[in-house]
Amino acid sequence: MATLSFTKDAAESLAKAYSTPDMVGQRTVVLDLLDLKPGECVIDIGCGPGFLCESMADKVGPAGAVLGIDISPDLIALCKDRTPPAHLRYAEEDALNLASDEGSFDVAVCTQVAEYIPDTGRILAEMFRVLRPSGRALIMATDWNCVGWHSSDPDRMNRVMKAWEGHCAHPSLPRVLSPALVAAGFEHLALHAHPIINRQFDPSQYSYGAAHLIKDYATNSGFSEAEAQDWFDDLAHLDEVGQYYFASARMIFTARKPA
Repeated sequence: MATLSFTKDAAESLAKAYSTPDMVGQRTVVLDLLDLKPGECVIDIGCGPGFLCESMADKVGPAGAVLGIDISPDLIALCKDRTPPAHLRYAEEDALNLASDEGSFDVAVCTQVAEYIPDTGRILAEMFRVLRPSGRALIMATDWNCVGWHSSDPDRMNRVMKAWEGHCAHPSLPRVLSPALVAAGFEHLALHAHPIINRQFDPSQYSYGAAHLIKDYATNSGFSEAEAQDWFDDLAHLDEVGQYYFASARMIFTARKPA
């Protein structure tokens, strides 16, 4: 399995994708579910380009604290380049071995990251450990088998998406996340769905950036450059003739550590 790696170029591409209206809307949903209060301490496990961290830092204010951690030095550098406020800190860390002490945070967040880590139980155990009693957890993941994407060549689309499943360790993680959270000790589980629907194929849409990533990944996963490009060009053609369609849902799990 050849999972994604975030070099400087990939980190910058990810930052562009997470600047689209779809991703801004997703962060709004996450913030609403978290209901952060001034003075709370938050850890974002797998913070990526840091946009969610910045929004959470605004919510908790200078009396609170936000720590964003990621295993990619290029993503952490990208976050730090935007000169975060004093109560927002970033660190290069492994989600399976957090440096923070037990009971350090009121809230632990992990969005679109847990599916990349083979040991789901370990990352949930680390989230549980660093939370204070009654601390809140939020985990978001996509079930890539449930993506709807119109294509003029359904067989090729199926093969491309099947290959794309190899980009992460658990392409259908939401299906097993509830029992995994319970096994880790969490309670008061709730599940929320956030849809992403695109009817245009242009840089302002989430699926446009995703298609670039998928095309490049497919080229390194057995597809010829020509076939991967044909797949991508078909999406552009469908947009031109008014037939473009993409639909996906982020599955957002919330839970609490017992008091």
